[in-house]
Amino acid sequence: MCSSFEQMVLKKVKMDSECLIKHIRSSKVLAPSAEPYNLTKRINSNLTSSDSPDSIQSLKKEIDAPWVQALIAVETFVPKRGQRTFLECGALDGEIFSATLHLERFLNWTGVLIEADDKFYADMKLVHRKAYIVHACISIEEHPTIESFISTPVQFKINGYNRTIVNDAPGYVAKHNLRGMALKLQNLITGDRIQAQCLPLYSILLSVNISVIDLMVLDSKNVELEVLKTIPFQKIDIA
Repeated sequence: MCSSFEQMVLKKVKMDSECLIKHIRSSKVLAPSAEPYNLTKRINSNLTSSDSPDSIQSLKKEIDAPWVQALIAVETFVPKRGQRTFLECGALDGEIFSATLHLERFLNWTGVLIEADDKFYADMKLVHRKAYIVHACISIEEHPTIESFISTPVQFKINGYNRTIVNDAPGYVAKHNLRGMALKLQNLITGDRIQAQCLPLYSILLSVNISVIDLMVLDSKNVELEVLKTIPFQKIDIA
């Protein structure tokens, strides 16, 4: 019989624990949607996957830089090997802030979208992405953890004046990882403390039966290296 998530955290269960994988599948993973896209924020939301290559080419001039960078990286460095798969950690709303929507929508990619923020996760579900959506933060340990976060934006006071930190992307900022001057500040005015379940990246991939990744987009608030150190690259092929 499997323990609760809190007990698994205390026991520091292994990343491939059957109970941990079962927990992720049952409570953290949303399967790819079969519904039509529900795009409300992009100026090109009227385009469909049946649009001509010329339309898609012109589309590149209108869309955000992360998508352009992702496409250039893939076309330059990743050999074609069947169905292409992405892994986007910090997918936010899955639409305007996502670097993988166009790969999925126009080039028939699929993959995994991971987001910890409750609001962004709720927004992303409404988009009807054709990829797995996982509601969790990424652990920087080789076992699950529970972390205390401060939601952004965060307000603080310095020299008698109110200031606001808006992180480079909205979402969660770990208490030990606030950027810039905020690292030294003790008198935070706002910023709700939130307890979040953090899962090893490898555990998430096991839960959706994916072991080959063509493109990985990793935004984990300055702990990217720590996340990468948890990945068993002999078991996961990330092009």
